[in-house]
Amino acid sequence: MKKDNFKSLTILIILFVITGCIHNKNFEKEPVINKTGFKKNFNKGNVHLKNKDYDQAILYYDIASKMDPNNPDVYNNRGISYYKQGKYDKSISDYNKAILLKPDVAKNYSNRGLALYSNGNYDKSISDYDKALELDPDNSQIYTNTGNAYLKKKKYKQAIYHYNKAITLNPNDNTAYFKRALAWYYKKKYKKAIKDLNIVINNDQGNFKAYFYRANAWNYLKNYKQAISDYNNTITLNPKYSQAYFNRANAWEEKKDYKKAIADYTKVIKLNKTDSQAYLNRGNMWSEKKDYKKAIADYSQAVLLNPKDFRAYFNRANAWSAKDDYNSAISDYDKAISINYNFAESYNNRGLAWTGIGYHKRAVADFNKAIKLKPHYAKAFYNRGFANLVLKKMDKACLDFKSACTFGLCKGIKLSISKGYCKE
Repeated sequence: MKKDNFKSLTILIILFVITGCIHNKNFEKEPVINKTGFKKNFNKGNVHLKNKDYDQAILYYDIASKMDPNNPDVYNNRGISYYKQGKYDKSISDYNKAILLKPDVAKNYSNRGLALYSNGNYDKSISDYDKALELDPDNSQIYTNTGNAYLKKKKYKQAIYHYNKAITLNPNDNTAYFKRALAWYYKKKYKKAIKDLNIVINNDQGNFKAYFYRANAWNYLKNYKQAISDYNNTITLNPKYSQAYFNRANAWEEKKDYKKAIADYTKVIKLNKTDSQAYLNRGNMWSEKKDYKKAIADYSQAVLLNPKDFRAYFNRANAWSAKDDYNSAISDYDKAISINYNFAESYNNRGLAWTGIGYHKRAVADFNKAIKLKPHYAKAFYNRGFANLVLKKMDKACLDFKSACTFGLCKGIKLSISKGYCKE
């Protein structure tokens, strides 16, 4: 009997040691698991939360919640830990428990609102923020968060209202100024956006996105000098921000400085070799410089990266036409039309390519399609007029030239009158 008891005791000791080892993998010290240890475990969870050690924080909050399942702060803080890990569903579940236990605490609704916002549920997040503001009407951060949700919903008027409230309560809330600037920007109120961004930059000269959006606003206001200056500041602060190079290239293009635009698009491509739009736009710059070989190379790369972008085929077709390679041009116009059959310019330009190889009837058919899509398309009337002239359909040609003139392109009718083809 003694021998058997010794075996049982040995087994119990081994099990105890193994259990202790498992706990030590998760905690730096054995957690307090008795009822009176709630506060100790809760506080340890708080320390880990503050130190951004969220896994450890959650483990301690788990223990604390078992000791006192009716304490809302445990669920709130564990919810924060889950939120910081991007586990929004678990976070929301914990905030639900906190609210159920204590429905009159603003932070519980505000925190759940943040999790719902991060989960893309903006309507529910706004409902939670509204409840939080009922309980804590002087909390500027909640107004800012509410504004953010409305901003995501593209309800800019409501967003601005809440940012105004936040700024009234906290005039030093730089985030509220920045987000209000974005709301003005998306409403195309660029001067108001610039005014807010000036404040943001004055408070934080390292905010590269504030320079970037101010540059964009200047761009829309056609103040390209100021835009380029702000893009320069953006790039100084964040040299790998490809969108700043891309937009600065657009500004150089507006100033017709194609060389600098090409340099910026090249920088974009170095930062992101899969940016089809950068290849497309750089191709446009090469076309402006009449270097069609390089333009075609860039358009071809754009097509390779994004074969569904009809503009790449259309622009490459234009480059082929400029090189008098009308068959290649027609092939690309065909492709562009197969992707987007409502773009009148594709038919007009394909009509010109047909004219280039002597197929005037096919050209007229394409000009007809262009005019059907775009009834005031002066160039299409003008081009059809010349095609009809070649086909010796003088009356139709004269009518086309007159229509073109009605829509602002009069050189056809003037020339045809001077040559005696048409009457005044």
